[in-house]
Amino acid sequence: MDTKELQQKIKKLSAVANKNRSFPILQNYHFQRVANAFLISSYDLDSCAQVGIQDDNIDPSMPDSFLLPASATKLLSKLKGIDTKLSFEHTDGVPKITIESGRLKTTLNTVDVSEYPEFPTPEDAGIAYQPDIELGSLSNLTKYCSDNEARIALNGVYFDGPKGRLVATDGHRMGVRNFDAGSSDSQFIIPLASIKIANKLFKKGSTLQLQTFTQKDVHHFVLKSDDGMRLTTRSTGAEYPKYEQVLPENLSNYLVIDSHKFVADIETVTALADDRFSSVKLAINGGIKLSHSHIELGETELQVTDGSACAGNKYEPAEIGFNAKYLVDSFKSAEKGELVEMYYRDHSTGSKIVFENGDFDIVMPLRQ
Repeated sequence: MDTKELQQKIKKLSAVANKNRSFPILQNYHFQRVANAFLISSYDLDSCAQVGIQDDNIDPSMPDSFLLPASATKLLSKLKGIDTKLSFEHTDGVPKITIESGRLKTTLNTVDVSEYPEFPTPEDAGIAYQPDIELGSLSNLTKYCSDNEARIALNGVYFDGPKGRLVATDGHRMGVRNFDAGSSDSQFIIPLASIKIANKLFKKGSTLQLQTFTQKDVHHFVLKSDDGMRLTTRSTGAEYPKYEQVLPENLSNYLVIDSHKFVADIETVTALADDRFSSVKLAINGGIKLSHSHIELGETELQVTDGSACAGNKYEPAEIGFNAKYLVDSFKSAEKGELVEMYYRDHSTGSKIVFENGDFDIVMPLRQ
């Protein structure tokens, strides 16, 4: 098999294989022979990453499945030969695998493959095909998820098939990204940990095929790319909050804002802030004035626009305080130079930030 390709694929699969150190056997890579190729898997009891690799010269000694030791990963990074050949043997009841590449030949003790935990296999269950989703949308929403793993329902991105939405919230802000819903009626949570793995497995900007299946009464979903990389994860089973109930309605006031310039202005006015929870106040009255107060250093103000930059069918003055980081995160989600609409009511109602493609964020104000 191609040495460079093997190195690259093992390196990607290590995103899963190196996670669960409580079970040393899970740091091995599972190889399954499929005709003139191998399906390589790594598993951590929650997620299973898999990819195929072509091998037109499979050694006849190779069994249908075997484990490549975790220790071999360092060796693979040193291989200089064009091709790598794997062979297998039992010596005194101990399974051994031999790796040959160029001038190198090494034989490693490995573990009996029968001791490896059974991982979910969608081919053995009824697969439901869901709409494709963008890896970029999933990645963008991770910052809106709760980082508290005890809050299982909020520690991930909600796939709302009937509404054609990906949703994430930590209770203080919310990100909503739209996709072509098609005929999907599935609703489940994609764990934050799985999205972090997906960012390591799949190429940036990938469009991912989404599949769901149930095996042994456990609901799973599959993310798959065009190059054959596949990530299978079990659903948390948690019930997602009824997010639509907290979406603000009838917001008639809005501002049209250049996203890139607005981010620069917020970062400028909060330059003296010394923590990630710094606040910024928007004073809207014929224009936008940003201000930030520092207990020890004083106050900074910055005039963003004049009256001509504010639009709305019922424009009303208001003063609203926000977590500065939350505003910056939202406006950074827009393309550079994109004009973003920010709908608001008052200092006690969440504001809605709407992007040109129809995606939107909700940012709750700070209590006054």
